[in-house]
Amino acid sequence: MIYKSNAKAVIDKLNVKLKGLKNQKKLLRDIAVSLQTSNIRRIHNEGKAVTGKIGSYSTKPTLIGAKSFRKKTTAAKVFGSKKKRSKLKWRKVRSAGNVVNLAVLEGGYKAIRSLDGDKVAFVNLQRTGDLKRAFEIATISGGYGVGFNNATDAKKAKALESKYGKIIWGISQADNKAIDRIIAKELKKKIGDITK
Repeated sequence: MIYKSNAKAVIDKLNVKLKGLKNQKKLLRDIAVSLQTSNIRRIHNEGKAVTGKIGSYSTKPTLIGAKSFRKKTTAAKVFGSKKKRSKLKWRKVRSAGNVVNLAVLEGGYKAIRSLDGDKVAFVNLQRTGDLKRAFEIATISGGYGVGFNNATDAKKAKALESKYGKIIWGISQADNKAIDRIIAKELKKKIGDITK
């Protein structure tokens, strides 16, 4: 029995077409866009780290002043009258050489967010929006990367990952699947039907 195959011809055609994938800027940019979009959605809209939820907000009593709140109206609700201030527990704290009076908020940081009208069901790391705005796509040697556009927010991100004990910004299983789909789509465009 004689065996005949078109394998060599198919492999040769495939090799020629795969050479076209080298230095594929569009492919790398598509992957970077996918990673940026999914990280922002996952972290800021769903409160999820690379694996599982980021965590939950602290309910440990915390010290607050008027600047603890994002909204002046919230500070007014808490501190706005003598009657309101008299109901609070106060602590004296030394700050920058001065003694400052701060109130004790029993519900912790979760209560600060709740009083400001922010969602507290999950940690979304979007109090000021700085981290979300700073997470960008950048041209790097050999293609594209995704990360923080300044050292301050990169440091905040690292501190938050340390605080919650999780990798927050990164590639999740869903991201890996999306990358596979992007590559498969590009391969299909480049290779087409190699048996022709």
